[in-house]
Amino acid sequence: MQDNTATEGVRELMRTILVGHADAPFDTESDDLLDFLDHAAYLTMEDLNDLGDAFDGLNAGRRNRARMRYLAALLPGRSLHQLADSIHYVINNGNLTLSNVRDVLRGSRRDVPVEKIQEIGRLLSEGHSLRSVSRTVGVSFDTVERIESFIGIAEARRLKLVDFACDAVKEGWSIRRFAAAAGIPKSTAHGFIGRARSVLRELEETA
Repeated sequence: MQDNTATEGVRELMRTILVGHADAPFDTESDDLLDFLDHAAYLTMEDLNDLGDAFDGLNAGRRNRARMRYLAALLPGRSLHQLADSIHYVINNGNLTLSNVRDVLRGSRRDVPVEKIQEIGRLLSEGHSLRSVSRTVGVSFDTVERIESFIGIAEARRLKLVDFACDAVKEGWSIRRFAAAAGIPKSTAHGFIGRARSVLRELEETA
């Protein structure tokens, strides 16, 4: 479960990528934004600000260009044009044009194709292991690990399952019922139910 600090961090992130600073009003119900953040456990305001602020035309540092491309992992199934439009929107930086973002996403012949980055994101959000994703997509384990360490897609899924398991424990669900509802193996469900019981005990102790 995310603590209050993490929740507030996400709310501040929403403000920043919608309006550019933390004091202006913002729409927390934006479908594009909520979809973008829904699978991101580690992204922060600083991450997205750095991507925009450090960009200098087409001479951005390789690390920032790579991280901008990694954002495509949060948007599987979108065309290059749709990707560029969404990423340009969430970074919300005047130094970046839509054309700049599109060029970065296209990458060079040495870069992992953006379609593979999207596939990595899809598989991580479905619960596949990093090593399994590496084999399936045909990219290095290091690439998958870098994407996960920057965005936290697998961790976001784990946090959601812990939250769901807490609700299941409160409602007295069996492990079998929880596993079926969550779409995970019974052995995996057993671990999440155990974690949920531990979390709920901790909450009772601190209440």
